[in-house]
Amino acid sequence: MLIPYLFKVSILLTALTLGYRWLVRFETFSVVNRILLWFNVAASWTLPLAPLPAWGPIKVQTEFHENLPRLIENLSVTSEIKVSPGIITADSSNVIVQEWQLTDWLLAIYFTGLILSIAIFLFQISRLLLRLWPLPAQKLHNGIVLVKDEKNVSPYSFFGRIILNPMQHSNLALQHILAHETEHIRQYHSLDLLAAEFQRILLWFNPSAWFHKKLVDENLEYLADNAVLKNGFEKKAYQIHLLGVTLQTGDLPLTHNFAQSMLKMRIKMMNRQRSKLWASGKYLLLIALLYLSSAFIAPYQNKVIEALPEDIRPVMNALVVEGKPSSVLQKEDSSELKKPTTIRLDSLKSQPDDILKFGNSPWIIKNKKTLYWAISPLATIAEIHNMSLEIRNFAGEMNINSISYDPLQLFITSLNVKINTQGAAGEGGQEEDKYTPVKGYSGSISKNGSLTMGGLPPEPLLNKIETDYQKALELKQENEARFFEKDLESKIDGAFSGTIYTKDYLEGPHREAIYQKLGLGISSENTLNITSMHKFGEFYLNGKPTGLATLNTITMDRFIRLNLIQDDHGKKYFLVYTK
Repeated sequence: MLIPYLFKVSILLTALTLGYRWLVRFETFSVVNRILLWFNVAASWTLPLAPLPAWGPIKVQTEFHENLPRLIENLSVTSEIKVSPGIITADSSNVIVQEWQLTDWLLAIYFTGLILSIAIFLFQISRLLLRLWPLPAQKLHNGIVLVKDEKNVSPYSFFGRIILNPMQHSNLALQHILAHETEHIRQYHSLDLLAAEFQRILLWFNPSAWFHKKLVDENLEYLADNAVLKNGFEKKAYQIHLLGVTLQTGDLPLTHNFAQSMLKMRIKMMNRQRSKLWASGKYLLLIALLYLSSAFIAPYQNKVIEALPEDIRPVMNALVVEGKPSSVLQKEDSSELKKPTTIRLDSLKSQPDDILKFGNSPWIIKNKKTLYWAISPLATIAEIHNMSLEIRNFAGEMNINSISYDPLQLFITSLNVKINTQGAAGEGGQEEDKYTPVKGYSGSISKNGSLTMGGLPPEPLLNKIETDYQKALELKQENEARFFEKDLESKIDGAFSGTIYTKDYLEGPHREAIYQKLGLGISSENTLNITSMHKFGEFYLNGKPTGLATLNTITMDRFIRLNLIQDDHGKKYFLVYTK
């Protein structure tokens, strides 16, 4: 029977999907998670057709597979049919009134939803194919077809095709997009989406089928992002381009969008440390979950209900117990009724419209009329994205025209923001050199469509910006040496190598060999000793140019380290740091 089979599939899929959600969704084993999501689909649709193995709860399996179909068959829509005597004909005794059973109603509802779901899916696919058909296409060297769509808002891929508008993106952004979408195609991610979509259509009534499709899409994005970063692209620049791509409002079926509503989660996963080996034990728990999911069917149902909160026990009992009295339905003495709660009418008065409260983003404060926003020098890509979503839900739209971080990706050094409302538009920002943080930028939008750019925000936000600015200045001071090294490395033409020599290394047991071979050591006066064999090098002390003689006067109690950089032409740079 179809209805009992679909009921069993739904139970298994729900149990496995929730297990995946709570146990392994945020683990970095994305390849394993892809296999697991496929396994969840296969297990949900095949296990109801076969008995459990010998180690399984045979009694539970037997009762479930035998009693469920019988129960559904015997349930019928009971209705009393009254016929007026004046309408009865001579042949009325031969008329047979056929009564619809519950299964008939369920099948009618199911196939109605199924046909509607298929129709919607075919309409969306047809619309996509008709849109792609007339567009110019170019076959790349790897066999992938690049389709240029001038009306395209957000890049996406569809089986072996990548659809984008090259005019909207910089060269680096195009490299990121092509690398991301190519991984979707190379790893055949469209097959995963196709299977999840078919399952969602067949189980249109089950929220778990819809959530499973979301989990599949989410994990495929993690796989593509991880592959892009493994190919050598810089993480922060890649995330910035993700943020810069406008979110597409109407997702198409079986397509992979470069930028999606799950952007915040993708950035978190890219920044997440790799899962430890012990986390793999969670996958064993999922196997146990598959085995124990049968506990929701008799004879273990009472134990399950007793473990639930008291408030929902009667509801669950009514759903799973077939008219049998159960101890879980026993209540306390009905005479011990709770006293009614008294509600003061004055407590229901609404608060004034001008009271400011923090929004979902820590960098937004608002009331019913006005929203104030701020971007601090320490703001992350995820925080800015979250802020833009909240602004969109209020009365406007935030677009980041440009944003730059220092070479160490510690703080923002330049920023340009554009705000649009129904009645106005504004643009502004700040710019410093690549080693200096911006002070922060802020503005406001109102429900009436007005806005301000660069104005001072309310005191709570102003204090937060000032605090972050001071922290950014401290980071700049703490990393001045590293900034100098980055700047020096950027000026070196061609490849180079670097070696760090610490005090312990120069004073170690091999100091004589180091001195003879490298010309680096400690003099008899306990000062740094760089021999004349390096006299044609460039010398720096704490980030400032100096000479060889000055470096050789540094006592070892002040010495911290020496960084030796050598380019492919043999030129050497000596960077010495002291207390």
